[in-house]
Amino acid sequence: MESANVSWDARQAEYWRLEGRSTATSQLRGTCLFILICQVAFVGLDYWAFPAWFETFFGLRLAVDVYVLAVLFKWRFEHPGFSQVGVAAAVAAEILAMIYASGQPDTLYFAGLIIVLVGMPVLQPISVRGSLAVSAFCVGGFPLSALLSDASFDQRAFVIQSIFILAGALESVFSCDALSKNRIVTFEQRREIEQARDKLATLDEAKNRFSANVHHELRTPLTLILTPLETLLAGEHGAVGSSFGKTLRTMQVNGRRLLKLINDLLDLAKLESERFDLKRRETRIERVLDPIVEGAGPTAERKQVALRADVAEDVGPICVDRDALEKVVTNLLGNALKFTPAGGEISVEVIRSPEEEGVIVRVRDTGIGLEPADLSRVFDRFAQVDASPTRQHGGTGIGLSLAKELVELHGGRMWAESEGLGTGTSMLFFLPVGLPDVSAEEVVVSEEGRPEDLATAIAGSGRLRFEEEEAAAGHTDGVPVSKPTVSADEAERLDLPRVVIADDNPDMRDLLAFILSPDFRVETAKNGREALEAVRRFDPHLVVTDLMMPEMTGTELCRAIKSDPRLQGIPVMLVSSKAESEMKIEGLEKGADDYVTKPFHPRELKARARGLARIRLLQEALEGRNEELEKTLAELKAAEAQLVESERLAAVGEVAAGIAHEVNNPLNFALNAVRTLRAEVKTLVECALAESSPEARSGLAEMSSDQRREEASTSAEVVEELGEIVLQGLERTRSLVQDLKGFASPKQTVWDDVDLTACVQSSLDLVAPTLSEKGIELVRRIEEDVPSIVGDTKEIAQVVLNLVRNAMEAVATPGGVVEVSLVSSREGVHVVVQDDGPGVAPEMVERMFEAFVTDKPAGVGTGLGLPISRRIIRSHGGELSYTAAEEGGAAFRFSIPLPDPADRSIG
Repeated sequence: MESANVSWDARQAEYWRLEGRSTATSQLRGTCLFILICQVAFVGLDYWAFPAWFETFFGLRLAVDVYVLAVLFKWRFEHPGFSQVGVAAAVAAEILAMIYASGQPDTLYFAGLIIVLVGMPVLQPISVRGSLAVSAFCVGGFPLSALLSDASFDQRAFVIQSIFILAGALESVFSCDALSKNRIVTFEQRREIEQARDKLATLDEAKNRFSANVHHELRTPLTLILTPLETLLAGEHGAVGSSFGKTLRTMQVNGRRLLKLINDLLDLAKLESERFDLKRRETRIERVLDPIVEGAGPTAERKQVALRADVAEDVGPICVDRDALEKVVTNLLGNALKFTPAGGEISVEVIRSPEEEGVIVRVRDTGIGLEPADLSRVFDRFAQVDASPTRQHGGTGIGLSLAKELVELHGGRMWAESEGLGTGTSMLFFLPVGLPDVSAEEVVVSEEGRPEDLATAIAGSGRLRFEEEEAAAGHTDGVPVSKPTVSADEAERLDLPRVVIADDNPDMRDLLAFILSPDFRVETAKNGREALEAVRRFDPHLVVTDLMMPEMTGTELCRAIKSDPRLQGIPVMLVSSKAESEMKIEGLEKGADDYVTKPFHPRELKARARGLARIRLLQEALEGRNEELEKTLAELKAAEAQLVESERLAAVGEVAAGIAHEVNNPLNFALNAVRTLRAEVKTLVECALAESSPEARSGLAEMSSDQRREEASTSAEVVEELGEIVLQGLERTRSLVQDLKGFASPKQTVWDDVDLTACVQSSLDLVAPTLSEKGIELVRRIEEDVPSIVGDTKEIAQVVLNLVRNAMEAVATPGGVVEVSLVSSREGVHVVVQDDGPGVAPEMVERMFEAFVTDKPAGVGTGLGLPISRRIIRSHGGELSYTAAEEGGAAFRFSIPLPDPADRSIG
């Protein structure tokens, strides 16, 4: 042993470091509690035996209890070795102090020291050195208590007691030494066992990993055998003769048998390594059984065996792993078909368990039966009931063992029943109702992956086929695979979709190319990195890739494609012999669009590939249409921009024309008046010169003085009239400029409380004289106690003046009426300005609030008053509108809402 070469001290140190310290800490807890309980129990004995010293004894015991509590809650974690010795020494010191205090060295309390010495090695793993220290303390302290005592005592009894204490001390030391050595040896043996166990576990894991890898590698050549056989038997390469077809079917049957054996070995490896994870979900058991029984029907008919299934009506859903349940039933049903001769009968029955919550499934046959001694042995791994060289039925002894372990993994049980040879056999298993293991999200992925999990048992029609008992299959090293038959030129002509195939196995690569070449233009790559380069160069409609490849795996290739914005729309199909759910989920999470397990059916692979390529083609068509739509949209936006620009230029032209028209008229008036004014001023100047200097040569010099004065007076009147015309024209121009400025750049509104009654009254007072001069009656209908509003007084007054002036200009003849009303309601305050003029022309109603639109004569209106007024009212939260008056004329109404008292703020 390795420990034999190490010194004892080193072994003790190793034990204390790895286990002794924690063991001492743990056992000190029990020791301290035991001492505390004994301390309480012996208080009564102290009171009965030494009532005179009870208080002293009680104080000693209390002091020891405090120390023991300190060890229990603190010191045993910090200093476990010292605490072991300290607890025993404290109790021994307490007993010695009691013996000394009682004055009776020969007292029977010496038995307490015996208890300490004997119990010390039993209660805690104290070291030999610690035991020697406590023993020396007890053996030396007991005689010392007698020497220090002045009382007389029985020396004979004292000597006998000392001898017993010495014997107990020796026993304690030797016991501690023996127990210490035993603990260290046991610890070392346990470590060796654990190391051996870990080594065996490592070897077992390596064995399972090797087995899984071997089985994985076996699936690829099997795929290369079975897939071409499927295509040949399907007649895809021409008609197959009967004898040749029989040979092919024999090869196919035995290939499936080999594949089934590999799958069973894989499942056993998973069970051994505890990596077989069940995915239980709620399932109706008949939905699992019916396809299996239906698929077994053709085999039963060929063997002339009656096959039926019966599921009781009261059988409800159970939580089960569907794949595992299919394996169990397939094994039992295949076993029954194997051992049932022609003319026999097989039944599959499902009933609700009468004793437990669950179901019982019975597969009963009328085959060869079993001896009672073999009923339990048939479930042993690799066991054969008939193991003789002349046995009639083949098998590996895996199926029933695997089925039983899968059932037990569900928490159920499996057993066999038979009355003996020739009486048939019943295989039964019980499955509890159970609880689901997977969430709804995982069920979706599992359901999508489930058909691939059953690929080894599903034929081209989708029905499960059982192994057949026909002639042994001939051995073949492989099947030659043809190269793609479609040339590049022909593919271009046919405009076939493009596919990139990546696989490091050249045979598998050629097989995939062979299968897909009639429908695709094929580009192949021997690893993921070459495939990625081909994808970027070839721009395929589909990528078909193996999972495990050098340089770049299939999942890495998928991730690279899906992370590239230019390539992420290309669908990726992963093809692998790894059928585990984790591998499928990982591939799908990396962005793969499909996951196919080997071996696969050629038609299934082609159908999936065509479907994915069709989706990509539709995406490309949709992207093309989107590009056309985006181009058309861009053209529409450009046309819209041009149209807006044209409209803007037209509006600017219209505004410019209106401004030019409005400015041109007063400017023409002013210019014509100025020209005439010059002539008249010249006449006035000549008159003045002639009056002051008769010698001035002028036509006016011949006139008389009265005539010249009359001429000057006339010219002065003309000058005054012309000046008035110029003033009006300039005032008109200034008014237009101010209106334009106010329309283009409104001034900042000054908010304040507005007394609308005073505002309207003052505005009307300003225009009242003008109305009176024109013979127009002004009617005021102003309600009392109209509430104030928040706004700009000057702006509201401007609106009232604009509306009243418009009404005044609309009344053409004297005798007209302009009526102004001011009322309030819960919605706000309302001002109505109404006249009895001709009203607004119908064609002007829609445009009257547009800038520069007016029905007034040239030089009279600018067409800005109403737009400015409406903008002012809207800035106050109100609205300005027009309605035709009932008795003719026009009515303009504006309303301004009242402020909310809770939100009223002025600024």
